[in-house]
Amino acid sequence: MSLTPKQHIFVQGILSGLNQSDAYREAYDVDGMAPATIHNEASKLMAGHEVTASIQAAWESKQGWTLARVVEEGERNLAGSREANQWASANGALQFLGKITGVVSEKPVADSVSITRVTIVLDSGSTLSLESNAVTSLSEPSLEPSLEAGPEAGSEPD
Repeated sequence: MSLTPKQHIFVQGILSGLNQSDAYREAYDVDGMAPATIHNEASKLMAGHEVTASIQAAWESKQGWTLARVVEEGERNLAGSREANQWASANGALQFLGKITGVVSEKPVADSVSITRVTIVLDSGSTLSLESNAVTSLSEPSLEPSLEAGPEAGSEPD
C-alpha cells in the first residue's frame, strides 16, 4: 500500500523539520480539534508502517551524500577538467576539495609580505621607485615614493 496524498504531505513536513503535530496540521484539516487530539492522531500516523518506512527511506537517501562521496565527485571533476585542459575549472575543483577536506582555509596563510623595492619606468623615461625596509601588511602598504629624474640607471634611452 502506498501513501495517500495527505500522508505524503505529513511525511514531507517531518522531513522539512516540523514536529509530528505541526506536520499533521499541514496535512490534515484540524479545525475544531483539540491540541491533544492532534498530537494523538499524529502519533498514530507516525506509528504506521508505510509512513515510517517512507521517512526512513528519505533520510537514508539524503545521507547518501557523505564526505567521501563529495570528495570522490570533486576528484572526478578535477580529473575531467585536467584532461580537457580546463585549468580554471581544475583550479576550482582543487580549491573545493581543499576546503571540504580542511587543507585550504578561507583566510590567506600569510598576512604579510616583505617588499623592498618596486620600480616603475614611465613612458617619459623617468622612474618612480617605491622602497621600504619593513615587513608590509597586505592591507596597509607603507611604501615611500621617490621620483628619480632621467632613465633607469644602467639603461640607455631609446
